[in-house]
Amino acid sequence: MEALVKDVQVRHNHLLKEKKKIKDFGDEVFEAEQSFVDKINNERKISANALEELKEVKQFNAKINKDLELQQVDLNNQRKYVKELEEIGRNMVESVRILEKEKKLLEKRLIEEKSTVEHIQSPLVVTSTLGLI
Repeated sequence: MEALVKDVQVRHNHLLKEKKKIKDFGDEVFEAEQSFVDKINNERKISANALEELKEVKQFNAKINKDLELQQVDLNNQRKYVKELEEIGRNMVESVRILEKEKKLLEKRLIEEKSTVEHIQSPLVVTSTLGLI
């Protein structure tokens, strides 16, 4: 009987050790699961923050793109204005060139007319003209 009691105690102790091993293993599994859950939650927070930052960056980029579009429109308008001014400048240069040509022609005519008037007023021409009357 003593052997039987001893055998039961040994088996009981063995069962207690196995039960402790199972409990320890369960605790390790629980800790691993909890650690995994914590990591997942942390990754979710990081992902949520990254998503929020991405949304902010997209909004910022959209604003920059809108500003760039407005600046492009302004630049195109300025280019158009500069081209118009260049055309006006070319027209003015052409007008000045034509006016200078006209001035030279008028100066030439004036010289010719002065010459003719001087010639008509010369005493020789006046006498010969009087003789015709």
